[in-house]
Amino acid sequence: MTLEDLLQSRDARVAHQTELLREHPGKSLLCLTVMPPGPVKRSELSLRIAAAAVEAVRDAFSPVFEELRDLETGYEGYFIVDSDPLSAKKLAVTLEETHPLGRLFDLDVILSGELPVFPDGGGKLGASSLKKPVFADGSGELGASSLKKPVFADGVRPLGREELGLAPRKCIICGSPVRECMHERTHTTEELLDKYQSIICHSGLDPESLTTETNTKTMYKYKQSGNTYILSLDNHVEVTAALAAFCEEKGIRSGKIEGLGAVSEATFRYLDPKTMKYVDKTFTEQMEITSLVGNISRKDGKPYLHIHITASRSDYSCIGGHLLTAKINGACELFVTDLGVEVGRYLDEEIGLNLYSL
Repeated sequence: MTLEDLLQSRDARVAHQTELLREHPGKSLLCLTVMPPGPVKRSELSLRIAAAAVEAVRDAFSPVFEELRDLETGYEGYFIVDSDPLSAKKLAVTLEETHPLGRLFDLDVILSGELPVFPDGGGKLGASSLKKPVFADGSGELGASSLKKPVFADGVRPLGREELGLAPRKCIICGSPVRECMHERTHTTEELLDKYQSIICHSGLDPESLTTETNTKTMYKYKQSGNTYILSLDNHVEVTAALAAFCEEKGIRSGKIEGLGAVSEATFRYLDPKTMKYVDKTFTEQMEITSLVGNISRKDGKPYLHIHITASRSDYSCIGGHLLTAKINGACELFVTDLGVEVGRYLDEEIGLNLYSL
């Protein structure tokens, strides 16, 4: 995992947070991230932490919308809740401080920079002080507790603990403010990972229950009949990410996919045969999946999904093509058949496509 990968992931996360805030006015947005120290951001360890964190958020907040992303750059969860930002932040801090694994995940309340937070604790958002930033010490002046950060800024940003008069988050090793240890690189990656393992071992939770299967259950449910799996994806998850996680869990090396459902957003890809360049287009609207078909193979040691989809719009017209991503809004029911043989992919340089290696 490179620094460029992480920076691109951060930019994509901010863009998605902006989109979700726009789509859900008057509600609060929580962003869950699990990103262990070191170059490897997705592992058995991180998925175990994410599984417990997702369950804790659901129990504490009862989200009205959620979206989970199992990425190589780290696990991300987005939750829309019926709560004002200040109350949501206080509860998020409580989870971080009291949950057995709370010190290993970040749960931020995301604000739009266009909206200030009033320091009276009322949790009301408005435009009355857009031109006059209010700092965390409540004085209207730049105080030490504000860490030189106003309560609002352009774009989106997390609501800081200091803005609620709370102490900054502490380092899991030495107890100093975590920002200081990160800035000074006080601890090695090995020390931090050892501490991660220690916290899990002493969490009081059953280590056998903290498995990646627990995490994937936040994405789908299934039954098996012979070599075919009957699969129901959870609402609001991303289709291709959930299918890839399922294929990885079951060790499917080749297979076929068919299904139907409903989505609120889908990104299609078209290959222009004249230029041999891909053209991607995202449709953000409620659509019914009238047909989803695809195949499963392996490339670079990971599941490789090739999926085509047809979706009907509210005017009963249809669009379709190669599917990159789709966000479920309602349900998605699938059959996944494991063909039981190894099928790989290779890049055909002449036509520029990843073809079956047979």
